[in-house]
Amino acid sequence: MKISNKLNDYSVVEKNQKEFKSNISVCLIVGLFLLVIFIVLTLFFTYLYSLLIGFVVGAILSVILYYLTDKIINETYYLDLKKAVRKIHGIYQIVYCATFLIFIIIFKNYYVAIGLVVGFLLVKISIFIKNIVKKE
Repeated sequence: MKISNKLNDYSVVEKNQKEFKSNISVCLIVGLFLLVIFIVLTLFFTYLYSLLIGFVVGAILSVILYYLTDKIINETYYLDLKKAVRKIHGIYQIVYCATFLIFIIIFKNYYVAIGLVVGFLLVKISIFIKNIVKKE
């Protein structure tokens, strides 16, 4: 977030970069753990391949959306945060709706929706796990 007091401008991006990198690393660990679980499930139950595909696509989109959110927030002045939040919300809703519609039309299977939901929640789950471990 950029802060301006009309005399000088400064940015608080450096502090957030460390937090962003640690969140992404925890997200990678949690994502790999869930990916292994979904691969094992797919090996035993062959009809769950759409769950695996949905999870992978959802996880990739989740990380991309998290990166875009961080980038938009860091490049926005604090007085314009309301506009930035509306922009972020719009981007999220477009990506969610388009992805779910495309995958439901292609696969015609509700397992792909479950995989997409878990994939989209990957960043939120990993931040939650990181905060739990950090408090102890």
